[in-house]
Amino acid sequence: MKEIIELTKKVRKHGSNSIYPVSLKGDARKSLYDNLDKNEDLAINVDIIVRETKKDNFRGNIIKEREIKKAIRSVLETTYKEEQTLNLMTKQIFELVKNQNEY
Repeated sequence: MKEIIELTKKVRKHGSNSIYPVSLKGDARKSLYDNLDKNEDLAINVDIIVRETKKDNFRGNIIKEREIKKAIRSVLETTYKEEQTLNLMTKQIFELVKNQNEY
């Protein structure tokens, strides 16, 4: 019973069938989690680095966007070692970030 209570504290339901760790508050982190192979730590670290790096009105500003992409890549390098995969994931995650209202 104790284990069930602890597990219940660790996860919570969001939407219809999706289950997310409690630490993933907000749609941005949940989207990152969904797109980063359900890697909670990676999703949180990407979210943190994006929030620390992004500047106001970054969308459409090539220099500001490049800074965010570079920051995302620096976090993803810890998980994705192959250059092609790293480039693809960086691009994919940046597009996700760019389209999230929370950023």
